[in-house]
Order: sequence, then structure tokens, then C-alpha cells
Amino acid sequence: ATLEGRGAVSLRHPALQLDLTARLGELFLGCDQVSGHAMLRPARHPEHVAGAISVSATKGSVEGFYGKADLAVESHALTLRNMVLSQEKRKGTLNGHGRIAFTVSEPIITADLTLKDVHLFREGAYPGVVSGNVSVGGSPKAYEGTFRIGAAGAAWQSGRLGGRFNGDIDGVTITIANGSALNGRVDGEVKLSWAQGAVIRGGLWARALDPALLHKDLRGTLNAFAEAELRWGPEGALLGKASLRLRESVLQEKRLSGELQALFLPKGLRIDNALLKGKGFLLSAKGTLDERMEFEADVSDINGLFSSLQGRAGGRGWVRLRKGRWAGAIRLEGRSMNLGALRCSRINLGAAVDEEVREAILRPKLE
Repeated sequence: ATLEGRGAVSLRHPALQLDLTARLGELFLGCDQVSGHAMLRPARHPEHVAGAISVSATKGSVEGFYGKADLAVESHALTLRNMVLSQEKRKGTLNGHGRIAFTVSEPIITADLTLKDVHLFREGAYPGVVSGNVSVGGSPKAYEGTFRIGAAGAAWQSGRLGGRFNGDIDGVTITIANGSALNGRVDGEVKLSWAQGAVIRGGLWARALDPALLHKDLRGTLNAFAEAELRWGPEGALLGKASLRLRESVLQEKRLSGELQALFLPKGLRIDNALLKGKGFLLSAKGTLDERMEFEADVSDINGLFSSLQGRAGGRGWVRLRKGRWAGAIRLEGRSMNLGALRCSRINLGAAVDEEVREAILRPKLE
């Protein structure tokens, strides 16, 4: 990494201007350069100078993050007010205020931050908006704090996470002790480190989830454990592994089991094993999304999943996502299908999507 900058002092109208640029040796959160600007002027006691500062993180000429605040400088402290942090193509902001007190041994930091309608996905491609607050205090070598964050939206989108965290200059450990989703409980521990690039490790328990919030016919109780070890590689690619296991779960008064083993590779997502099994149905998938991911379903009793339907169904197919273009094919077959007054002894449905011409071909057949 390299650091360069310049400064200017005005004596006629007292002011100090600073411009700094740090070029990172490797990408951090998808950015390779951090730039800062400050314009400070004399202030009232106990502050010596005060003014506006701004920071931007970019990759090449594309801006990733932007932050601004009002800075006040005292003899042994810095105070930040009206802080605002935003990300390109992501709605919502991180607001707050903080203070750094310089002691004989080490600086002491306190801060209160507020998430305001932050969209989980950039460019609004998917729903999900979060708000909440985070409080932290301590030194870079040892700090701790609390957080409370909630997600707004439909019943299946809403939830909350609450707990505490502690860490040092190399990373932080987050303990979730008061979380909820799908009317159930969420808890666990996640560790983030950035000493050698951004890395995340941890595990989460989700207990007594209500799948009926996803679909009214999915009555039951879900218990799941998820764990992951992920890092951001070159060019900002997400790398690592993740798993999900269903434990002691029930769907439509029948036992439900399942697991998912996934790898995040430089070329994309690979599913080593995905399995969902219950009385009367079996769903599975495996493969690499960039090449060919295959999936298969066998449902001997649809009524066991959806009370309004009767019959047997099955299907198989594949899907691929390459250079932002989807391709795939699927073939579904149903037998003795009943939906209210509608009867069908046999139904076959085939569909295919071509990634070159971006069109879908549908081939239905009813008997």
C-alpha cells in the first residue's frame, strides 16, 4: 500500500486543507483506493479547529463507499458529528456521531451509529430493508458494544437481531442472543477478521421457524443450523464454504430432514449436495452454477405438501448462469392430478431457456 497527499495553510483567512490518497496493495470490500479531504477553520474553546471532512473508497474510477462528517479538534480529542456513510447503488445510509479521546496509553473511542432504511441488496433488485442502532466503546486493541437491528417488509421478510460484540484491531466477534425470523428464534456467533483480507466465520441456530409465513399450506416447525467460512478474494469475489442442516423439523405433521453443502469458487457457486426429504417427497440438487447445476424432484403425495392439491409429481432439469445469462431446461410430470373440480390423469411440461437468444420454449401436454 502507498500513501500520498498534500496540504495547504491560509494565514489571511485561517484555514487548513488536507487531501490524502491511500492505494491499497489488495482489494478490500471490492475497493483498491481510499481518498480523504478536510477543510478546517478556527473554532470556539475547547475546540481549536473544526470543519467538514469526507472519505471515499473506490475501485479505479468507480466509487464504492462515500462518507462525510463534521470534525472538531481539541487538545486531546477528536469529535465527529453528523456522520453519514453511503454505498454506490445501495439505498439507505449509516448515520451517527463519535469521539476519540487520546490518553497516555492508547486512544479511547465511543460511537453511536444508526442504520436508516438500508437495502440489503444493491440497486433494489430484491426486497429487504433494515434499520437499527449500534453502540461501541473502547480502544482499537480492545472494544465492545451492543447492537439492535430490525428488518421491515412482509411477514417472511421481517425479523430482528440483537446482541453484543467485542474485538481488537484485527477483527471482531459478534454474539447474537436476541434474534427472530419467521416467528422463531435466531442465535449464534460470527467472527470477522481483516488482518489478511476480509474473512467471516461462524454458525447460527434458527429454532421454531414457521414455514406457513412463506406459504399458507406449509404448516410445521423448522429448526436449522447454518455455518460458513467465507472470504473476499481477488476482484471482490466471494470464496469459501457454507452448509445448512435441518434438525428435528416437521412439515405437515411429518418429519422433515435436509442438508446443503455449498462452495463459493472463483468461477461461481458449486453445490456438492443439496437434499430435502420428507414423507412422500425428495428434492435434490448438485453441480456448479457456472457450468451445469442439476436438480431432481419426486413427490409421491402432493397433498402432503399442499392441501389444495392431490396426485403425484416429479421432475428434473438443469440450470446455468454464465456471464450474467441464464440457461437451462426442466421437465415436469404429474399423474392423477386434482385441483378442486379440475381433474387431469397425466400432465407433462417441458421448458428450456437458451442463453444466447434469451428465449424460453414451453412444451405442455395434458391428458
